[in-house]
Amino acid sequence: MKVIATMPSPVKAAIRKRPMLATFGRSRREGRRTSRRNRPNAKRQMLLEAKSRTASQSGSACSTESFMIGQHSPHSKTMPKRTAVSGSEARGRMPSVCCWDAALVIAFYLCLEWVKSFRNCREMKESVPGDDELDAIDLNILRHLQKNGRLTNAELATKVNISAATCHRRTQRLFKKKAIRGVRAIIDPTAIDLEVVVMVGVVLDRSTPESFAAFEKAVKALGFVIECYLIAGDYDYFLKIRVSSMQAFNRLHGNQLLTLPGVRQTRTFFVMKEVTDNAPLAF
Repeated sequence: MKVIATMPSPVKAAIRKRPMLATFGRSRREGRRTSRRNRPNAKRQMLLEAKSRTASQSGSACSTESFMIGQHSPHSKTMPKRTAVSGSEARGRMPSVCCWDAALVIAFYLCLEWVKSFRNCREMKESVPGDDELDAIDLNILRHLQKNGRLTNAELATKVNISAATCHRRTQRLFKKKAIRGVRAIIDPTAIDLEVVVMVGVVLDRSTPESFAAFEKAVKALGFVIECYLIAGDYDYFLKIRVSSMQAFNRLHGNQLLTLPGVRQTRTFFVMKEVTDNAPLAF
């Protein structure tokens, strides 16, 4: 049994202690003792043979097998007796029982080894990586939160296939390292009457760090500017603005945009159709 030889010592000791896994020599000795103890005597054997001949001659419906030791005769008033297992029967039954018992112990041991390896794999999977790197589980968490920021921790853990505690630790770490800047609702602009989108190109009078810093500080204070980009080309900055109508933009343009620090020239582009907006990041 090569499998038993590779088992740890506690499992080997358990197999040796089980009575059904005794050696075959011991089983033979016990079988001989049982056969001697329960061997029928000569008188009893003669009576049984006489009864069998009588039953066969009289044409009785009862077969000779009903008068064997341990079975009840339909014409007898005595209670049936149990037949003791002979030595040959013990030698025939014991090896098969031992093999089945050993197979069960080996199967149980292999199941324990499989459970242990499964736990080790799960612990390695749920281990939190370093602060400076994102593994596949972190990226999967970001994908699900980007699609639906209202997922609970339990729902997110089920989708990512990790435990709830590990999912909470990883999500908090993503917030801490600014991988997730925040969670907010995306509002439909038509619901709040801000359907008009305007793109404005801005040219500054001086291309210096001081003029750039002053312009950016002033633009951040304007609530109607939803996006601002520093670009290369004919313009210095590109602004994305949402307003309710062209008349409303005309007022903002004359009263606030042209008064920004360092602005020399602006050029306006009205958006005819929004093909895509606030699309999720592809990663």
